[in-house]
Amino acid sequence: MDTPVWYFKWVYGEAGVKQLKNNILKFCGINPLKTTYISPIKGSTTAFREKWLTKIEDLGKKK
Repeated sequence: MDTPVWYFKWVYGEAGVKQLKNNILKFCGINPLKTTYISPIKGSTTAFREKWLTKIEDLGKKK
């Protein structure tokens, strides 16, 4: 996302995340424990994106 994380949480109230968790994942029996935000993407450097891709890959490997 390109919105700063603090703005997304406090102004938007995490509307997109809440909708995904409550209306889709919980309905399917999936209960996510943590949300990882990656921001900003627009105008970010290749190094920034590679760092986040590595972090997401490491999170995906955890049980």
